Amino acid sequence: MSTTPAATAAAASEDFGHAIYTDEPASGDGQSAAGGAGADLSDVPVLNLDDPNLLTEEFDTNQDQNPYAIPPPLPDGRWLVKIKQRDVKDQQGQPARYKKAQTRDGRPYASTALDATVIDPSGKWDGIQLSDYFVSTLPNARKGNAIPLCWILGCLKVQLPPKINAVTLLDEFFKATASEPQLEIDTVWEGGLSQDDQERFEQAGERQPRVLGQHRFPQTAKGESIPDLDMDTKLGKVHLHARPRINGYYPVGSAKAAGMELGPRGK
Repeated sequence: MSTTPAATAAAASEDFGHAIYTDEPASGDGQSAAGGAGADLSDVPVLNLDDPNLLTEEFDTNQDQNPYAIPPPLPDGRWLVKIKQRDVKDQQGQPARYKKAQTRDGRPYASTALDATVIDPSGKWDGIQLSDYFVSTLPNARKGNAIPLCWILGCLKVQLPPKINAVTLLDEFFKATASEPQLEIDTVWEGGLSQDDQERFEQAGERQPRVLGQHRFPQTAKGESIPDLDMDTKLGKVHLHARPRINGYYPVGSAKAAGMELGPRGK
């Protein structure tokens, strides 16, 4: 979907982030995970392709399982995660630690992004990664001028002065996330349009439909949520697919203090 910078800023100022599943990124510099160019590979085991065990060892076929199926979205709930800063694209479209922009009324701000990786002792959802693509220095007037970066740093127990500028605030965030600290997050399913439908609604000047909350999606006879639904709109019937988004950040231990369990939200 193509949007104007003003529209992007206005939309982003209303939400602290939009989270989606992402795959583990491959190395972008052509170097292996074992090390860069010239790395000592003496301890890396060499696979013997003539080893007969490669051909004779048996395994379960699991033919009823589809390896190409899209896994279900992370359920709505409270999750323990580790976070790290994620680079964004600057005004020239180049990778950068942060991006500078301004609102429609000329207020300047900066934004970066973060990745949150789920820590799930049960193993079922462990390692799932969500991304928040808009972590900014922009006060949200609808939420008491709350600032996303300030709130997240507060959850990490970073004490900030009453007054601060964007450069210093970003620097504090980069330092605080360098060690990949832990936080708790709330997640919620967000049903959105395909890119083709998004562009169709934008060209028609119509507001795009969205559905928030796993409980708003259909269920199977076994009570399992289905992350897809169809909706009637002014532009006809459209299909919405659910993705999990980060809907809030909290200090580690806050769920327990509130009498909540980490994991999927109870129905």
